[in-house]
Amino acid sequence: MSHDDAALTPEQEELLGLWLADEVPGTQPDAGHHTPPRHAAEAVLAGIWAEALGVPHVGVTDDYFALGGDSVLAIVIVARAAEAGLDISARDLFEARTIAGLALTEDRLHDVPSPARPAPVAAEPVGDLPLTPLQEGILYHSLASGRHRDGYLVQAHCLVTGAVDLPLLRSAWETVLARQPALRTAFRLSGPDGPRRWIAPTAILPWIEEDWRGRDAQAALAEHLRRDRAAGFDLERPPLSRVAVFREAEDRHRMVWTHHHLVLDGWSQQIVLRDVLEHYAGLVAGTLRGPATPLVQAAPAPETPLIPAPMAEEEDHWRGLLAGARPTLLVPERDGSEEPQDQGRAVATDVWPADLVTALETFAAGTGVTVATVVTACWGMVAAARTGADEALFGLTVSGRDPALPGAGERVGMFVNTLLTRVTDEGATAGEWLRALQSRLTESRRFSGTALSRVLRRSGYDRLFDSLLVVENFPTWLVPGTRVAGLVVDHVDVVVDEGYPLVVEVATHKGLVVRLRHDATKVSAAQADEIVADLRACAQLLVTGAAPAPAGVRAALADRLAAARDRAVLARRAKARDLLGAARRRPADHDAREGGT
Repeated sequence: MSHDDAALTPEQEELLGLWLADEVPGTQPDAGHHTPPRHAAEAVLAGIWAEALGVPHVGVTDDYFALGGDSVLAIVIVARAAEAGLDISARDLFEARTIAGLALTEDRLHDVPSPARPAPVAAEPVGDLPLTPLQEGILYHSLASGRHRDGYLVQAHCLVTGAVDLPLLRSAWETVLARQPALRTAFRLSGPDGPRRWIAPTAILPWIEEDWRGRDAQAALAEHLRRDRAAGFDLERPPLSRVAVFREAEDRHRMVWTHHHLVLDGWSQQIVLRDVLEHYAGLVAGTLRGPATPLVQAAPAPETPLIPAPMAEEEDHWRGLLAGARPTLLVPERDGSEEPQDQGRAVATDVWPADLVTALETFAAGTGVTVATVVTACWGMVAAARTGADEALFGLTVSGRDPALPGAGERVGMFVNTLLTRVTDEGATAGEWLRALQSRLTESRRFSGTALSRVLRRSGYDRLFDSLLVVENFPTWLVPGTRVAGLVVDHVDVVVDEGYPLVVEVATHKGLVVRLRHDATKVSAAQADEIVADLRACAQLLVTGAAPAPAGVRAALADRLAAARDRAVLARRAKARDLLGAARRRPADHDAREGGT
């Protein structure tokens, strides 16, 4: 999982916050008129921008933010620029906003060992390592809930059409496992210093092959995913990953990759899948050999925890954020006396129409905030309205990738973290409200090295929130229709349980899609549909100006909720009347039949 805004250094966060507070992004120049690069360094950077931003051409005077740039894409651009020999920082990017403004000269373009991928690094450590903030939080949550074996599993599966060479596919997976330290990570759950992680020098990837021809493929897949999740992982035995391949037809296979969320985030998952298929293509073409051959790219060093902010500043920040806050619990907690059952996870999906997405992007740019900030504000108002409060608390994921680290965009591991987020309805206008919220979010990201478990312990409550917001816009490689080595990869899906009864996942690449992953034993399908509809309605209220103040937005959402509840009550009463009427008619019908015999 990445996300619209990555954790930056304090200076970068301050600069971004100032820009968002004081300036409004410029408008995109006419797409047919771009000022061309004036020399090689500008040409290289223009190509990097175009690839990262997903646009066909970039001129040297085109505004980075007007092109759709944000701090997550800045990580990619800074990392790829470094690989190409250009020394720029995220701060340079945010300050200049155009390639011309960076004032690049030919002597900024240096020779580098590998222009396409990071240079090789030293062998990874294999001893005790500290946990990343989210690893600490996941372990805390999963051990407390008793679900440390089967909680936080990620099951990524896809349909592969074509003549698959299964031995070569297995070899590709084993090679990537050998080259990526994160895939050989395990955990020591007890010790004098508490839980620690370690990296095995070698590990054997569990591999399953089965023939499903003649079976109902969808039913077989559902059963496999259920059994696979129930099997879980022993966190102390690497690797926390396994692969299964099922033949559904002569030229059609289902590939299922299961791993624990403790070892990989969503961004890293994409890198691993890309590397596996790239290596498989090399094996098929004969340009590569088995696992002993170096991979197409050198594996970056294992991820390291974020550098913590000074303790006093950190304490002051979270104490201030928690001051006067009360828990926001949208879902009733299951009775602890119940026996653990299958989680019954379900998904409600809402694809926003193109005109609303365009209006949202225009509104965000004109207000001086990111789309992710607007989405965050909307979820806060929906949660507040549904709990009858004037504010809401929830978890918000951040990417945790420092663009200053070499090869930041290519590193594999667990970088993301979950930050406690508080959204109130304070503000005279929607614009002031959103800019103030973005400023608070920017400040929180200065302390994104704090484990959520520590923040929760400071609050004095057992639970502060039960919903998680994930705004995804990290680079995606494996998408439906991907073609590699004569194969077509389709029906890509990821099943994940982050341990929260409500997870709002918003994908912002190529449109906007909301997926509400929920515990179906606590939240019905109808309720889930209402929630995603409320999120869209909130965005519409903002972009149309129908509710110009945040308190008005919350009130309008509360009215929607009340109307929905009234309709539900009327529907139940109508059903009860129908049942009562049927019950009253039944004896008379029976008597009539008796008299006629």
